[in-house]
Amino acid sequence: VLSNPATPSSVASFLFNTPKLDKVKIGLYLSKGPKEKYPFISEVLTEFCKLFSFEGLSFSEALRMFLSTFRLPGEAQCIDRLMESFASRLFEVQLLGHRLEQTQSVEKAMLEPPRDNTDCDSVNANERVGALDPPALTHQPVLPFKNADAAYILSFSTIMLNTDLHNPNMKEERRMTLEQFIRNNRGINDGADLPVEFLTSLYQEIKNDEIKMKADLDDIIMQKGMENVDSDVQFDGFLSKASDVAAPFFTAANSTREITMAGIHERDMFLSISSAAVQAMAGVFVESWDDALVIKALDGLYNASQICLYFKLYDQFNEILSLLLGYAHDYVTSVTALLLSESLNDSDFSTEDFPPI
Repeated sequence: VLSNPATPSSVASFLFNTPKLDKVKIGLYLSKGPKEKYPFISEVLTEFCKLFSFEGLSFSEALRMFLSTFRLPGEAQCIDRLMESFASRLFEVQLLGHRLEQTQSVEKAMLEPPRDNTDCDSVNANERVGALDPPALTHQPVLPFKNADAAYILSFSTIMLNTDLHNPNMKEERRMTLEQFIRNNRGINDGADLPVEFLTSLYQEIKNDEIKMKADLDDIIMQKGMENVDSDVQFDGFLSKASDVAAPFFTAANSTREITMAGIHERDMFLSISSAAVQAMAGVFVESWDDALVIKALDGLYNASQICLYFKLYDQFNEILSLLLGYAHDYVTSVTALLLSESLNDSDFSTEDFPPI
């Protein structure tokens, strides 16, 4: 039950603990931004992340737990805000774990009897009696991050890896390999590399067990009571949901994160979604009667072609070009036939005077 007035912690607890809430709407609400425009929601997201302990979990287990409580929105800026909060909380838990481990090591050392150093000739025995050795970690920590930014970047990288490995529209030879995944994440740990064993384990976990981040289309239809509705009505209904998506904003995680040129990581991400994205935009262009949606679809195809040229993906560019030329040919042929038919109806000439089209 929400408190009156509602507080960020009470709203976060409500979203976290209440069963059968719409996970799509939870994701849209928590990711709304920027922080300056929606300060209350930003605090709710912070409190929401504090409800996760992540203690003793691997990175992929923590990410799966976090993403299981809502559906990840499609907007990059929304994902940015969610992953930034997740990374901050994960790094906070890692620091708390390290402090606890060090405290336990000191307590254990204090409970042990003093060492007898009378046999050590090089050290004065009177100075060594009761002395403590500095505490040392007995094993490597589960999470090796040096700052929250490293966890943030790896979160994005893992989501893209998950999409790349489990996208049914991608050819097997184009899927990201372990070597590419390790190379893409070089230097993200405060200028250093993450352990190869850590990245290898993460890669295998994602490869063997996909992170489910999207609701099935059948689930959406059942939730909306649309199972007996005509498919065209369903299509228009899903397009209308676009108004529920947060407006695009760019929110840098901090002032030190700079905008850099797109590289191989972004190229692989685009390759993993390009075919499905182009087909989706082409479907809207052909099926929709909404002029605004048609213009957006054409704008999307134009942007996709620009990205193809930037990354020198000429096969994908030719695919978009062939698609548009096919639509243009059909359109020009139809319009020409229509105009000629109207011209003939308005003239005194017989159709026999003209050659067939």
